[in-house]
Amino acid sequence: MKKLLLFFLCFIPLLSVAQAPSIEGDTMLCPYTNGTATITNDTEYDTYQWYYKYWFLNDDFVAIDGATQASFTYDWYTYDQSLFKVVVTLDGQTYESNTIQIDSYAWTGLIVSTQTSDDVTFNPDNQAYYICDESTITSSTQSPYTVAQWYKNDVAIEGATDMSYTITEAGTYHVVAAPEFCPSSTSTSLPIVVMDNPECTTVDPTPVIAGDTMLCPYTDGTATVTSDMEYDTYQWYYKFWFTDDEFVAIDGANEASFTYDWYTYDQSLFKVVVTLDGETYESNTIQIDSYNWAGLLVSTQTSDDVTFNPDNQAYYICDESTITSAVQSPYTVVQWYKNDVAIEGATDINYTITEAGTYYVVAAPEFCPNSTSTSLPIVVMDNPECTTADPTPIIAGDTMLCPYTDGTATVTNDMEYDTYQWYYKYWFTDDEFVAIDGATEASFTYDWYTYDQALFKVVVALDGETYESNTIQIDSYNWAGISFSMTFSDDVVPNDENFTWMICDESTITCELNSPYDSSIQWYKDGEAIEGANDVIYVITEPGSYYVEAGPEYCSNSVSNTSENPVVVTMNPDCSLGINDPVVNSQVTLYPNPTSNILNITLPDNNTVTDYWIIDVTGKTLLKGAFPNSNSIDVSSLSNGTYILKLTGGNSQTAHMFIRK
Repeated sequence: MKKLLLFFLCFIPLLSVAQAPSIEGDTMLCPYTNGTATITNDTEYDTYQWYYKYWFLNDDFVAIDGATQASFTYDWYTYDQSLFKVVVTLDGQTYESNTIQIDSYAWTGLIVSTQTSDDVTFNPDNQAYYICDESTITSSTQSPYTVAQWYKNDVAIEGATDMSYTITEAGTYHVVAAPEFCPSSTSTSLPIVVMDNPECTTVDPTPVIAGDTMLCPYTDGTATVTSDMEYDTYQWYYKFWFTDDEFVAIDGANEASFTYDWYTYDQSLFKVVVTLDGETYESNTIQIDSYNWAGLLVSTQTSDDVTFNPDNQAYYICDESTITSAVQSPYTVVQWYKNDVAIEGATDINYTITEAGTYYVVAAPEFCPNSTSTSLPIVVMDNPECTTADPTPIIAGDTMLCPYTDGTATVTNDMEYDTYQWYYKYWFTDDEFVAIDGATEASFTYDWYTYDQALFKVVVALDGETYESNTIQIDSYNWAGISFSMTFSDDVVPNDENFTWMICDESTITCELNSPYDSSIQWYKDGEAIEGANDVIYVITEPGSYYVEAGPEYCSNSVSNTSENPVVVTMNPDCSLGINDPVVNSQVTLYPNPTSNILNITLPDNNTVTDYWIIDVTGKTLLKGAFPNSNSIDVSSLSNGTYILKLTGGNSQTAHMFIRK
């Protein structure tokens, strides 16, 4: 942007270069949402006025009433296909920003296709499918509806969140779905009514049809009787699904299959009526639809030295300039052209322009690759006012460091300067930058601790002139101490006296490392590495003293361990005496589980429970006492988490897990 102003506003003092506003905003909006455009540079202007125009018109920009702040919020409908800019004043001077283009997502209505097994019949009178024991009806949402929830009898079906769902029993089904790019913009399908067929027989003579239900523009589809039966006569019928008209016989459509075009039968329902041995049978219906999508749009991102001339709608570039053009969804089948000649290998949705010419793209959606559209031309011209090279240094470096490591910052542009001096300051203070002793080369190596949260820059000299680089911010990774959760089988008992866990022969203690410890994992038993125990989860099944060593994936060499707080496991001497009675265990119920305040316990009639303990996963006893006659324990004093309830009495005990939420 700095060069652009020098080229076209060269009569303005150099001080004003940094005062031109730069704007960004939400350029792609979902239906019924708002976006915001904002000035991104840190200059406070005296006045603001936002303007708009539609990109496909030659009209002038129009001032937006009331849009006189540093940001402007707009709705998806009014300003769809608009260009925004802002005009500001500062100290009596007027400045104009870059422009951004606003667009909104558009897609076709929710359509659900169905595929049925041969023994499924459809009744057009009540619009219901009739099924037998082995029947299946596979229903599928069409693109772009990929965020889905299927319902049966108005109740969400658990886990039924794929685009397809297979119905195998009677009920009324529908789906609520939305595109992934606008997941809150949901639509609800028409109901699919499924009933049990009282007349199921081994061989159902009812014809079943299937066909091409989604057609691309200017293509044909075919519907066919799929059941393995040859009928005496065939007659195909159609009607439009959104009317109450009767089905109409299609002239000449009296074979087992019927070919139709995308335009005449768009939004039609098809069925076939057949005769066999003097009886008449009617098929299921299929619904025909055609793909529809928004017009071809191409977005552009330019380097700072690219300028745009609104008079001739041309971009002006220098030697190192780039214009990155991107085709918007759903166009993924792409060919870019320069001066009406296909560019070899330029078949991605993105293409970067680096030289003068007239560019455009021919593209189509993947689901209709032959239905191509051609974009508006992108005219690119050489800028005669480009300078040879910008002497301003540009730096880059290692901005995220692991503990006890070093990073390096380097001048990246291909220029050798006379002198270098690196500076730093901490970003969260208002202090001035301070020169770093000895940092007088084209690169500078720094440690993770001293310069954590620092900003770096370099000041260079060339031919008697001084130039200052951009800044980069240094940070270091930080994470919580290593820990892991434990899940116990019911026969694991804590030993409150020495903070150990007592197990039986079939006991398990499942240990799982907490995030972010997912790399360089090694579990230990009695101080020795356990061979092959390198996963996040380790299951303890025998006595010993256990700990784990691990680090985060992004700093895998920065390992920690739990050796200071091992999990000590011993054998329970009471196991052989049958103290943990499996019969008692199976007859004890805790509810509600999870619970917030009161934990209720259901016991067998012949129980001998006299005392209870509540123990956390570390083995610490938090509550204990005589078991109450109410069979209820108040746990409201506990923190949220997982606990063990131990019940004892007579010559037996039982332990059960519960969750306090």
